[in-house]
Amino acid sequence: MISWISFRFNTAYLLACRLRCDVLSFLVTLTIVAFWIHSWRAWQDNKIEKHFATESKLQQFVHNVHVSGQFTSYCNGSSIPPTPNPRRETPVRSMAPSTKMTIFDLFSVFTPDIAIPKTIGYLMHRAPAERVGLGNYMFMYASLLGIADHAKMTPVYRKYQHLRKIFKISAGSPEVEVNFKIVEARCCALDCRIFSLSGLHLNATVTGYLQSWKYFSNVAERIRQEFTFNDELKAQADDFLGNLKDNLTSEFNDSIFIGIHIRRGDMTSRRKVSFGYTVASKEYLAVAVNYFRTNFPVNTLVFVVCTDDLEWSKQNFPMVDRNSFVAFSENRTAAQDMAILVACNHTIITVGTFGWWSGYLAGGRTIYYKDFPAPGSYMASVVDKEDYFPPDWIGL
Repeated sequence: MISWISFRFNTAYLLACRLRCDVLSFLVTLTIVAFWIHSWRAWQDNKIEKHFATESKLQQFVHNVHVSGQFTSYCNGSSIPPTPNPRRETPVRSMAPSTKMTIFDLFSVFTPDIAIPKTIGYLMHRAPAERVGLGNYMFMYASLLGIADHAKMTPVYRKYQHLRKIFKISAGSPEVEVNFKIVEARCCALDCRIFSLSGLHLNATVTGYLQSWKYFSNVAERIRQEFTFNDELKAQADDFLGNLKDNLTSEFNDSIFIGIHIRRGDMTSRRKVSFGYTVASKEYLAVAVNYFRTNFPVNTLVFVVCTDDLEWSKQNFPMVDRNSFVAFSENRTAAQDMAILVACNHTIITVGTFGWWSGYLAGGRTIYYKDFPAPGSYMASVVDKEDYFPPDWIGL
């Protein structure tokens, strides 16, 4: 009997101990979970406070800023309303707050005569589309450098590393935590609000195509250095033009190379046309060629044509007499074609950013197709020709 009572007592005691251990474990777990929830909420509250503090700081900064220097003629204080993009499935207003990119009405100042202080943050870029062409990437990188230079920030170039395979790109690619985002209003027009990052001590990301020469006019010489072709591409371009010159008669000893880029390809698709993209006509090419034949000695002109539609170009390029010479680049990559165009003395472009950069880097005189984009189209609403085409270019 005593043994049975002892057995029951021991069993009850062990059960109580186990229950106490379970309760203790439960309480410890509950405490840890409660602490984690509290910490998470505190982090979220701190993040929100920082966001509104940043926004308040931006608005205060804008209120006190004085626009002067180089960008006075660019940024007159007018607001640039974002243009709805018919390709965007989800309107910005209906997006969750955590996924929105804030745009502020901001202005800034550029003072080229003062010493450049140490950088106060990192600036990155995010493309608005996954797949874009070489010229688009070049605009994004050049504008990244120009905006970063103006804001005294360090440019970070992590994505689209294939530019490094073509050019002598210098921007680094460190891991950086972003705490501010801003998006352009229109793809092909200067948005002065993007120049508002000066003095904010933030790591920021700017999203957009950023297709305006004004974004990087303050670092134009650096851009030309950054977009120096690698030695192999440069040698191939020099060989191509050198072989052309060797095959010319003695009358062409003082040859002037006119690089011509004819963009058609996807620009003729129904989808592109519906957005307002246009392609240059053979009449435009005739007028552009005649411009050089009128302003330069005819027997020195060598026209070098690079195109994505070789058959059309050969059939429609204007005929020239024996005093001039025409050569077509065939079976080459986009990078090789651009290297050839940049090595020329002057440029005729049609449409597209590939030709734009060919003319910009070549220097000399650049003739562009002025009937882009189509009037009244979506593209017409997002392209400001004064912001897109440099003022010394000639539209025909």
